Amino acid sequence: TQKAFRLNTVRADQAAGIVNFVSSDIQKIYDGAMELHYLWTAPFEAAAILGLLGYLTNDSMLPGLGVILLVLPLQYFFGWKIIQLKLKGAELVASRSSVIQEVLPAIKLVKYYAWENFFEEQINKVRREELRLSFWNAAMKVVNVACVFCVPPMTAFVIFVNYEFNKARLVSAVAFTTLSLFNILRFPLVVLPKALRAASEARASLQRLEAYLLEDTPATTATGAAATRGTLSASPSSAKLCGLPAAAGAHLDNTVFHHPANPNWHLHIPRFDVRPGQVVAVVGRIGAGKSSLIQALLGNMVKEHGAMQVGGRISYVPQNPWLQNLSVRDNVLFGEEWDQAKYD
Repeated sequence: TQKAFRLNTVRADQAAGIVNFVSSDIQKIYDGAMELHYLWTAPFEAAAILGLLGYLTNDSMLPGLGVILLVLPLQYFFGWKIIQLKLKGAELVASRSSVIQEVLPAIKLVKYYAWENFFEEQINKVRREELRLSFWNAAMKVVNVACVFCVPPMTAFVIFVNYEFNKARLVSAVAFTTLSLFNILRFPLVVLPKALRAASEARASLQRLEAYLLEDTPATTATGAAATRGTLSASPSSAKLCGLPAAAGAHLDNTVFHHPANPNWHLHIPRFDVRPGQVVAVVGRIGAGKSSLIQALLGNMVKEHGAMQVGGRISYVPQNPWLQNLSVRDNVLFGEEWDQAKYD
């Protein structure tokens, strides 16, 4: 949770990434762990069934064996194609979620500037590609399921014809036992492509989760070598520097910062000093770097060179509005007791 909050200040798609982790990636990892062992048990099970068929029908099962050896590579091929389509679809879902997470918090601006058609086209463009991949994914699954249910009867028919004309009279013991074995053969044919798909999706989800967990997070304060590190405490009711020790304050001298997501954009600060007890207002036009200065003091910007020292305790109220899923009164009180005289 702490990593997610810290990355949220430097990555615009952080919310979409967390939503994907919770909604899909965790379930895919679970499904992959459940289906993984079918990758090696299904071929062994199919080989055991074919061995029993060979013992039962002798060389009459060779044409049926040829059909099965033709279908098994097709199963692997269909599973591989479904995996590729799923991975591409996951990238599109992440892209669409990122756009939606960008639009929804700023929906008032979108409506104010009449940008609805632009963002709608961006979302629909990704969605159309998602639907195209979903169509081919469904088509592959239909062909795969058709093979699973058509191959055993076809193989049994080929074996029975060969047994009847080249071996001996087909009796009920051989016929019903062969049909039972082919019904059992459907299970490995079904689970094999499913296991391939689940294992591949779990691997991709683990890679995304690993990249997220190993991603560098900004330090609490980006101080210099001789800086005194402060502690960051989020306070929704105060934006003052409070409880500062004697060495507290902020000092920046000829520093240059850049945003982790955009190294080409630089923030130049010739000199900036805040002493304990001072009230400082930073004023400037839009885009001048006021918020970036605060982010630099909080350690969310990458310092390229210059001297910087930040000490003491910091309480920060960001520009992003945040409400609890409670009443207006509970949001105003924020956990405090109701004082009727205070609000009269």
